[in-house]
Amino acid sequence: MKSTEKMISVGELTPCPWNPRGEITPESVKDLTASIQARGLLQNIGVWKRPDAPGYYVIFGNRRFVACVNAMLAEVRCRVFDCSEVEAHELTRIENEARLGVSPIEDARLVGKMLDLGYSGKEIAAHFGVSEACVTRRRKLLDLSPGWISRAERVDIPADTLEGVSAYPREIQDRVLSKVSDWNLRDGWSEVKRFFADVTSDLDCKWDFAWLCPELAERCRACPNRTGAQPDLFGEVEGGLGRCLNRKCFKGMHDAWVAKLVDDAIPANVTERIRVDEYEIRNSDLENKPKKGKDAAYYCIEFRNGSAKVKVKYGPGKAVKKAAAAKKKAAEAKKDAEAKAREKLVKSAKEKISAWAKKNDPGKAALEWATVDGAVDPWRAVVVALEARFSYGDLWKLVENGEKHFVYLFDCACGTQLKTQQFWASDIVRLAKVMPHMLDDLTPDEIKALKESMY
Repeated sequence: MKSTEKMISVGELTPCPWNPRGEITPESVKDLTASIQARGLLQNIGVWKRPDAPGYYVIFGNRRFVACVNAMLAEVRCRVFDCSEVEAHELTRIENEARLGVSPIEDARLVGKMLDLGYSGKEIAAHFGVSEACVTRRRKLLDLSPGWISRAERVDIPADTLEGVSAYPREIQDRVLSKVSDWNLRDGWSEVKRFFADVTSDLDCKWDFAWLCPELAERCRACPNRTGAQPDLFGEVEGGLGRCLNRKCFKGMHDAWVAKLVDDAIPANVTERIRVDEYEIRNSDLENKPKKGKDAAYYCIEFRNGSAKVKVKYGPGKAVKKAAAAKKKAAEAKKDAEAKAREKLVKSAKEKISAWAKKNDPGKAALEWATVDGAVDPWRAVVVALEARFSYGDLWKLVENGEKHFVYLFDCACGTQLKTQQFWASDIVRLAKVMPHMLDDLTPDEIKALKESMY
């Protein structure tokens, strides 16, 4: 393209609106201003004659232009390019790329501008020396959601990652945006791609409905909202269909397909249908046939050898289960109330026995029971000791050493516990025959509660 060098008045120059640098403040070119004041402008400013008004657009050298204005120069030396608007855009991109490295999104804006001017993708590809598919992918970057564009301005995201993201609808883009970290983004598209796999559906999966139901598979094949239908954006997809980009549509078709399978497998008079897992169908007590059409149908869908089969069994419906659960809950509540009442009676009995033990000597009472014909019967002493939960070693000491040790051990193991209520109800029931008078203050209900709490 042709260009000429000439001095142009500063007032005739205007920064071009497509400059990727954005607004340049005087403060940001303070040092450059000082240099121009000291040595003058050493490098020309590139300009292009405006088609819409008198004057020129600064297509590169905007920082130098702002510095010249700050230095209060009346005229600046410029290189005027005789070119089309597309070529002016290209000069801006090339000059900035050589100095800064234009971002993929800025390139996308340039491609979009050229398309708006009527240039085809093939012509743009020839201008920039890239493939037409590359132009398509860069243009697609303009379809990035605002959240992703903001993220790209903050984080250095590789171009292939942005291209991969832009191929998906904005709804899917935003769902992934909150899940992917900056580290994932820096690792490239191969890392980020797996997040999109989590929010899309694989149409080529052998266990999915599109593979199992030819009619619906053909509908998917004719739909453009799948990766397999857009090879320029997603590349060639092995298997043909690729991944569904409209999961809501996919789910609707899937649910309709499942509903038809279920309708064919369950009698129409069974209106209550409950989906469960295969384990519950196989291992539950459900019946193979409904009873007078009143039972609910429990079903699961099995995938075997490329086909789907609905397995159905019958059992009580939700209303019956709800009534049974309410009955069970009432029984449990009654049982809890009885347990609390019994616990209250046991506590009262323990308090009375403790009061008795503080007024009397449990050891003496036990000794009297173990005494036969004025002497301690070793076997009776053993019985009392067992009731008081002595060890076998203590029992032999009791028998060998006689009455004194027996009274001491019993007082330690049973007497002290009775006074502090630290005993089991079973101990009291067993010891009642040794010390019958300790139950004198108890009511029949308290004695009954003690016996029941043994088990």
